[in-house]
Amino acid sequence: MGLEFKYVEDSSDEDEKMTASEEKWQDLEALQARHEELVNSMYREELLNYRFSELQELQDAENPNFVEEIITGHMEECASCIEELEKALKTDPVDYHFCSPVWSYGCQIGNSNASIGAHQVAIWCGKFRDCVSREDKQGCLDALEKVKEAFDILRPKLLTMLEFEREIAATGGTVYYMNCNNHV
Repeated sequence: MGLEFKYVEDSSDEDEKMTASEEKWQDLEALQARHEELVNSMYREELLNYRFSELQELQDAENPNFVEEIITGHMEECASCIEELEKALKTDPVDYHFCSPVWSYGCQIGNSNASIGAHQVAIWCGKFRDCVSREDKQGCLDALEKVKEAFDILRPKLLTMLEFEREIAATGGTVYYMNCNNHV
C-alpha cells in the first residue's frame, strides 16, 4: 500500500479575496447609483436647480468637503433664520422696515437658499419677502410655513446625499456630479 499524494490547489482564500473585492466594487457602484438617483430626484421634484450643480462644480481635490461644508452651514443658518423669523413675527406690531429682523432674516434666508440652488425654499422665501414689502403679517406667516415645509422636505434628502458621499469616499470611490444641463 503506497501513499498517493495529490496536489490540490487551495484557491479558496484567493477566491474569497476576489469575491470581497468584487463585492466592494459592486457595493460602491450601487451606492453611487443611489446617490445619483437621489440627486436626480431632487431636480425632478424641483427641490434643486442649476445653482446646486454650480456649487458642486466648485468642489475639487484641494477642497474635497466643500459641498458638505456649504450645505451643513446652510442648513444651520436656515434653521436659525426660521426660528428668528418666527420670533419677529410674534411681536405686535411687526416691524417690516429696512434692516428690521423680519426684513433682514427674510433676505438672508432667501439669498442663502437661492445661492445653493434650494429652488422650492427660495421660491417661498421670495413670496415671504413680497409679503414683508406689503406689510402683510398673515401672508408672512403663511409663506414662512411654506418655507419650513419646503426646508423640511429638502433637509433630510440633502443629509442622505451627504451620507452617501461620505460612504463613497470611505470606500475609495468618487462622487460624480452631473452637469446642470442634465437637469433642465
